[in-house]
Amino acid sequence: ALMRRLFLIRHGLPAFPEAEKMCIGSTDLPLSPTGRLQACLLAETLRGISFGGVFCSRLERSRPTAEFLDPEPICLPGLEEMHAGDWDGLTFRQIRQRWPALFALRGRDPSAAIPGSEPLERGGARFLTAVEQALSLREGDIAIVAHATVNRSLICHALGLPPAQGRRFPLDYCAYCVFEYEGGSFSLRPEDINLPARPPLTDALCRDLLEAAGLPENTRQHCEAVSREAVRIGAALNEAGLGLDLPLIRRAGLLHDIGRGGAGHEALGAAWIRALGYEREADIIARHHELGSLAPDEAAAVYLADKTVKEDLIIPLEARFAASLEKCSGGEARAAWQRRLGEALRLRDMINKICGKEIIA
Repeated sequence: ALMRRLFLIRHGLPAFPEAEKMCIGSTDLPLSPTGRLQACLLAETLRGISFGGVFCSRLERSRPTAEFLDPEPICLPGLEEMHAGDWDGLTFRQIRQRWPALFALRGRDPSAAIPGSEPLERGGARFLTAVEQALSLREGDIAIVAHATVNRSLICHALGLPPAQGRRFPLDYCAYCVFEYEGGSFSLRPEDINLPARPPLTDALCRDLLEAAGLPENTRQHCEAVSREAVRIGAALNEAGLGLDLPLIRRAGLLHDIGRGGAGHEALGAAWIRALGYEREADIIARHHELGSLAPDEAAAVYLADKTVKEDLIIPLEARFAASLEKCSGGEARAAWQRRLGEALRLRDMINKICGKEIIA
């Protein structure tokens, strides 16, 4: 029999109500925005692999993750997460309050049963049957987007460990494990467990992330225009001897409005990009609306580009601010507007002076 590979993937981060972690086995939550972005990174990470089939469970956090790998994944019964009994759908805070002794015991001994839950052995056998069915339905390497507990059960099966040992293996959202399957048996190297989906952040991937975030075309075009203008400002500063990171400026410019549509979009977008592991871009995104310091750095280039680009036209700073004044209702909003205008003008004058010519009008 030919050796085949199984890419076993955990779904992306679910949309927990009030962002509070819950025990979700059968509880059906959709993907969060961060989860969609993680799935986009997963697709980029596995782009070079030709899958004979991509499979998912029926749960709403599994299918959308799988759709980033294949627009029409095969939904297979038996791939669902194990049912967590009386704990299913409760927050861990609620669980700790209602079952303090059992919660503490499970911290020490994961095999301690949750009342009414699917037994580990039975859930593991059910999942193994479904995985073998997936392998029989398609040839070549396959991908399965499933869930933490069932994925751990297959890890234990491949390594010859009892199912209760599964909690030894951390499994991050959208991380994957690579199993080899040959002659009806699974094998797995320890270094192929919980592989991260964190590819290099290219310009093309930035654009894919904007699309995954559901941004409309006009916002994506604005991001492109801001990115171009920010790079132009950065290049002028580099000619004056500053040594800024132009690719970083380009990426942060492309992503600066990824949180647009949410409240406090700059903090929201920064939180998403930071959760994906791209700290430097996240820091610039967090400051593109209000810079907070006057330094001619990468963040300043993106900040000023955002303040002078309207749609894809470059507009003088005062004119751009004048157009936004009418949106300010009340004294507090006007004071904030005045503060931001002063900050932007001081930064513009500093950069023009460093460059020895008018770089920004």
